[in-house]
Amino acid sequence: MTSTNGHTSLEMTTYPMNNCDVSDTDENDTESGEDYELEPMLARQIYRKGGSEKHRRKRIANFIEQHGIRDKTRNQDTQNTQSFGDIKFVGFGPNIKKTPYIRVDNDTQPNIIWNLLINQWNMYIPKVLISVTGGTINYHFKSRLKTLFKEGLIKAAVSTGVWIITRGIDAGVSKIVGEAIKEVHQDIVLLGMEPWDNVDNNEALHGNSSEGMWPAKYGASDLSNQMPALDCNHTHFILMDHGREELGYQIDVRDNLEQFIRDGEKGKKTTHIPVVLVVIGGNTETIGKVYKSLVPVSGKQIPAVVIYGSGGAADLIVEALRITHGKPDEQIRDIIKDHLTENIQKIFLKPVTALDVSAVNECIDTLSEIVNSQNRCMITIFDMNSPTSTKDIDKAILCGLLKDKHVSENIDAQLQLAMRLDRCDIAEEQIITCGKRNYWKNLNFEKHMEEALIENKVDFVSMFLEHVVQLNKFLTISRLHALYTKVIKAEAINGRLSTIHILKRLLRGTEENVYLQAIGRLCQRLLEDEYEPLYQDDKYVVDLSSDNSELGSRDFKHPNKDLLIWAVLTNRRDMAQLFWRRLTIGNIGSALIAARLLAALAKQANIEESMLTLDLKDHANTFVELAIRVIDQCYKDDKRMAQLALVRKLRLWGNTTCLSIAYSGQQQKFLEHECCQTKIERTWKGMIQMNLFEQKVKVCCVHL
Repeated sequence: MTSTNGHTSLEMTTYPMNNCDVSDTDENDTESGEDYELEPMLARQIYRKGGSEKHRRKRIANFIEQHGIRDKTRNQDTQNTQSFGDIKFVGFGPNIKKTPYIRVDNDTQPNIIWNLLINQWNMYIPKVLISVTGGTINYHFKSRLKTLFKEGLIKAAVSTGVWIITRGIDAGVSKIVGEAIKEVHQDIVLLGMEPWDNVDNNEALHGNSSEGMWPAKYGASDLSNQMPALDCNHTHFILMDHGREELGYQIDVRDNLEQFIRDGEKGKKTTHIPVVLVVIGGNTETIGKVYKSLVPVSGKQIPAVVIYGSGGAADLIVEALRITHGKPDEQIRDIIKDHLTENIQKIFLKPVTALDVSAVNECIDTLSEIVNSQNRCMITIFDMNSPTSTKDIDKAILCGLLKDKHVSENIDAQLQLAMRLDRCDIAEEQIITCGKRNYWKNLNFEKHMEEALIENKVDFVSMFLEHVVQLNKFLTISRLHALYTKVIKAEAINGRLSTIHILKRLLRGTEENVYLQAIGRLCQRLLEDEYEPLYQDDKYVVDLSSDNSELGSRDFKHPNKDLLIWAVLTNRRDMAQLFWRRLTIGNIGSALIAARLLAALAKQANIEESMLTLDLKDHANTFVELAIRVIDQCYKDDKRMAQLALVRKLRLWGNTTCLSIAYSGQQQKFLEHECCQTKIERTWKGMIQMNLFEQKVKVCCVHL
């Protein structure tokens, strides 16, 4: 929503695309201002907002004029910024998208920057913000740290709705973050915030018109290499113009924006977004950044995750925490001064003889504030040198986020965060615990269970079923209907090969309120009339006008079977196996039915869906193998009972039998098992013996 003064709060319409990248265009078309061909993502953004690429440019220019976003000229006077538009990286490698950028004055208010990011650049509203600091320009990453950090950050970043903020330069930790996000191949906001004067070849970004630069060509061949260049893997840039040459001045602007995102606009009811600061290496500027996060001028504290073993400021903070553990606050400064003065001098990046004593003392004072009793609880340490540390930086990030005041006081928000970062282990260790039962016993876990099913978070589904969710109460007709409709309408999850397009084709023309009945008939069709279709009673027609997913405590006799079918039809491997293992009867037949459904879906895939076809066939073979393992163990335990199990009627599946399913589904590998062969042979011989007996009776009757 927009306030009367034009400032936008955190509660507003979201746009699912995260940047305004456009494809490479013809130079003449671009410079003339004519419309040019857009990348599909940007085209959708533009047409959602209305208008063409030319209108997008004009809209941004008008926004800058309306809100008076300024920068400083060479003579230190302020004027409305002319340095904005899209950066076109030239000579940095192939397939690099254009990147939105803007140059702003140090006094620019964070709510105006937020408005620009969300409403003009169409960035999605983040659910989590990770701010990365440290790792100075000449910082050398140890190979193990580089690997751990990249893999941990990727695991944290692939969760839906994460923003990452760095300095945005092609050096130090910013470069490593850029490389990590490039490997993800997903739309993730990576926002670079750096002082204008600290960017190499910033003249290429300097605008001479209120219309901006579309694009500003940033050439690798034009770099002087005297200062860091911008990193081409970042998705957006905000370049702070402070008019002086001191390094680190951007922290004020960056902190203001992070605090605004964390707390929302004052006086308005907004959604609070968890923010965490990740500290790697660094110098005195990094210590200042940590201090401002833990001791903000206004607003709440931002928790920090410090990577111990990365050197510099990060190690200094951890050492300060270690030597002052359990000490009263009034003794902390003296302890740090006695033990860490020499280490502090090293991170100033200047000869000791050139150091100002007052600067060292100021750093000691800052460290003392960071590690005092009030702030130390907001710091999470990840020790990369520990023999027990693995690729769990994402776990440390989540632990840090859980210390956010808005999150730590809200058990529901904690669980949402754990699910967002897919860390079920943290949920079990720190959230769904016996000690916190009074906090979570009244929580609506069914909402989280449904979300975990849709997002294919198997570990969370298993945890909920084990601790807090009764499946026969959870699975109502309306909820099963919602699971099918939400999955069919959604995009593929986590790169999984999805059957969404197959299901849409097979259910084309079906009204949404009768989806379950259509699913039942679809299963019968895929199984070639093996048994009567499911969900054909009138009670399975859902009233879409009412939200009654909570109603009906026992709509399904065997909810594990119904969720097994759902997981199989949507090609969720681990989820399907979870519900198959939870079945108390008919496991062999259920595995064979699942294999038949998957094999039939594979035949429905189009020619261009060859990878999906192979995946479905492999998934089907997995269930055949599961059926073989079960019958093999049964046969070893009791041959007679195992053979009877093959021909026993399955109440779960319309009174068909395992042998019938395997035969009609041409599941030869299962039929080749010794138990099946023995039963078939005995049945065949029994029929022969019966025929011989009947012939002998007839002969005797004739002689009589």
